[in-house]
Amino acid sequence: MSAMKAVKPTISFVEFERRSSAVLGGRGWKSRWCEALEYMPSHMSRVAKGDSRLPVPWVAILEMLETLPPDQWPLRWQR
Repeated sequence: MSAMKAVKPTISFVEFERRSSAVLGGRGWKSRWCEALEYMPSHMSRVAKGDSRLPVPWVAILEMLETLPPDQWPLRWQR
């Protein structure tokens, strides 16, 4: 079996920001994201500035949130 290749995010941070803001209700979405995933806000800042890559799992989580109705989201995302 061959080794898995690293998957690159399919969207830019600007697109991620736009879509995350829309799905999480606008203002405060970054804090909500970091709190739900137990990331420090400084990590989000590094990703936003391009100092760190946009984690592929973040994109997958965003896609899940966009697909499910909010009442079916995992508890960490409901508020």
